[in-house]
Amino acid sequence: MGQTPLVVQITLSNAYALGRGISHQKAVDIIRSYQQVRQLMPASSPGDFTTSIRRLKWFTNNSAPWEYMNGGVSPIVAGELAGGAFQHGFESYVVDILNRVLGWALAHGGDLPCCMKGKIPETVVAHYQPLDLKPVAYAHFRADVRDAGVLPWLGEAGNDLAPMPTGRQRFNGVDFDIIDPDLNAGCGCLILGHTDKYQRQAVVDAGRRMAQSIYLLHACSNADGGPGALVGRLRLNYADGTHQTRYIQTHWEVASWFMPGDSLPWDRYNTLRLAWRGANAKFKNVGVYSWGMAVDHSVAAIESVAFKAAENSARWMVLGLTLSDQPLQVQVSDVSYGIPDQWGAGAVVRALM
Repeated sequence: MGQTPLVVQITLSNAYALGRGISHQKAVDIIRSYQQVRQLMPASSPGDFTTSIRRLKWFTNNSAPWEYMNGGVSPIVAGELAGGAFQHGFESYVVDILNRVLGWALAHGGDLPCCMKGKIPETVVAHYQPLDLKPVAYAHFRADVRDAGVLPWLGEAGNDLAPMPTGRQRFNGVDFDIIDPDLNAGCGCLILGHTDKYQRQAVVDAGRRMAQSIYLLHACSNADGGPGALVGRLRLNYADGTHQTRYIQTHWEVASWFMPGDSLPWDRYNTLRLAWRGANAKFKNVGVYSWGMAVDHSVAAIESVAFKAAENSARWMVLGLTLSDQPLQVQVSDVSYGIPDQWGAGAVVRALM
């Protein structure tokens, strides 16, 4: 391959070969090839530690380009490459590799995904129109309020959503207006439930606006039955008298505000994403989610958005409602699934050792 090899093809096996007793010159050629790959990867790529790349065309296998073993970027490669580079005189490259891997882990809450997309798909620029929830909001984010006509947040004093940021906020690429309870007579959000304590339904005026998609900032509580438990019904009422209905279920459209986790179906068919996570006075893990759906009607304006509680023990908390002039979009994850995370972590730890 020579001192300055032309990158024709790189695969995961090349990185593995560095620790399999190949000659010094072959190892140097592989390492320099990966350094060249860094210049070939897209600007949005997290690095040069690709599982496979060809100069002229992609391999054809079961994954899409820039995913998994078809151009994904993996700490398996980073770990094997760092270990080999250290053994063959590329110490500064080793430090660079490990620092970038550390950056990945910090950007993912301390976890190290075993495969990341080699290229992040571009998203369409959308214009968002948050709708006004003030006319229907009647609950506070704190659980210790005793104001007349204001419903406290679920739970005991201190274990609530008090740290929730208010005003115009952007979560998962979508703009929401979150009411400051102190500026709205103590009312910050809508809580729906099927008891006398909670409102069973509410209607939000949409101002006869046109939209191609709609997004909620919300969460739930007391939704018994596991994934798929019914929380409520969302209905878009169009100006021509028609409507569009969506039933809101746990795990798919909404999830619990208490101890929010990442064990949700993060795929291209589902738009539920953890939007905000924080700590209250008693617990370090509370939060809310964003979720969106496509607007079916392309020619009629939206007259209103109607919420209705399920006839069970579930509580449905709505903090934000936004219309978009663009088709439904999902905040694209940079993680490409298919490999156990432990494999990449093991390779990196080995390189560190």
